[in-house]
Amino acid sequence: MHWTLTPRFYAANNYRRALPFRMGLLAIALLILGCLQAPPGLAQASDCTNTVPTTKRKSFAPKHPTFTLANPLNLGAKLPLTMLTLGDSAMWGNGLLDPHKYAYQVAQSIADGTARTVNLVVYAHSGATLSNQATAHYLRLRKSDHGVPPGDLNAGLPTTLQQEMCALKDPQSSDAEIVLLNGCINDVSAVAIGLPFPLSNFNAKEIADRSVQWCSKPMLDLLLSSKRDFPKATIIVANYWRIVSDKSSPFGIAIAKQPAQSSRQERAMQREWRLLLRAQIKVEKAIKQKDMQTHADTVAQRQATFQSWAENSRVFLDTSQGCFREAIASANLASQGSAPPDSNQPKPCPKGDPAPPQLSDSHTRVFLATVPDDPNFAYGAPQKHLWSVPIWPNPLDEVYRRRKPLCLTHFKNIDLLICPIDPTAHPNVLGAAAFGDRINQILAIAWKAPT
Repeated sequence: MHWTLTPRFYAANNYRRALPFRMGLLAIALLILGCLQAPPGLAQASDCTNTVPTTKRKSFAPKHPTFTLANPLNLGAKLPLTMLTLGDSAMWGNGLLDPHKYAYQVAQSIADGTARTVNLVVYAHSGATLSNQATAHYLRLRKSDHGVPPGDLNAGLPTTLQQEMCALKDPQSSDAEIVLLNGCINDVSAVAIGLPFPLSNFNAKEIADRSVQWCSKPMLDLLLSSKRDFPKATIIVANYWRIVSDKSSPFGIAIAKQPAQSSRQERAMQREWRLLLRAQIKVEKAIKQKDMQTHADTVAQRQATFQSWAENSRVFLDTSQGCFREAIASANLASQGSAPPDSNQPKPCPKGDPAPPQLSDSHTRVFLATVPDDPNFAYGAPQKHLWSVPIWPNPLDEVYRRRKPLCLTHFKNIDLLICPIDPTAHPNVLGAAAFGDRINQILAIAWKAPT
């Protein structure tokens, strides 16, 4: 007997087969909700007086000096240089061992290229917002943290703007020569971007509007303050990535493999996904054949396809990249005497590719690092560059077992359920390497050593 999947319900005998899909989607929902709902804490202050909110410090000595890199704003320097990372979980490297985090890879590459020791100071942490403090909280520190916030655990504060201020006040980082930064996905709402209806009620226009609001002027403010406070620094903004595409599978298993190469569990989950898509597409076609007049029809249309799920991700990526590109251009022009644009009334961010890198100088020293926007690299796609929900047969992220005890000591209730799956939809080893490669390509031009 063949059971037909309906848009609203699975047939009763199909319920057991539907569980992997439902569990996967629920896990994603819990995860992304966790990006915005860190438990309140009282251990840190935004003015950096109570504690310096660094998450890690590490030095990188040259292993294979090439003398191919030199800071154009500090030529002839031989003393160790300071590198900062400011931002959220992507900049921190959620789910990755330190050697696989792109900031660490870039730090070693700079050490080798300049033949100078690089002191990496990490302020980035999971869950950080760029500027929005309305619903954000500090992580409550435990005695076992020894005053250092665990970067793997979600906390909206300190924001990226606050991290920059704290770095300036820290004598060990105020002389930074490299600043890697990102931010704004948690301000926009990862829930709105990453989940389909009914788990998210946001459409593409709402995503675009929120992206302009939170990724434009706040990023420009961050870049202007970073240029002012770190006059010898080259600043690189790490762009985001396509979270979901039309190649994605909601539970994180790519369905491109031939059945003979898949396990029995994978084949069952793949069948469920194909049935779901088939039913959704069928309903979508039926809806398009009549005018959308009633609220019920409108709701049905939003439920009808996961294409809107992928569309929200595309719109966020395109809009945020446009906002970053415009903010970078304005920040570079501002130091040449041009006043930054009036951003009190947010305007649509123009689309376009980032400006090509050039040799850093006192004016133009902010650049945008983007990675290839290939739908096959998205969450649960055939060549995914992102971590999947850690539900068998998906592999655990690299620090899952190290993070889980921290979850138990720092969180309760819903936060305790969210914490173990935090790295879902973040860059995995391949995704992080792509960011590291692009940043190194920019620095090969921006810091090209004199011949």
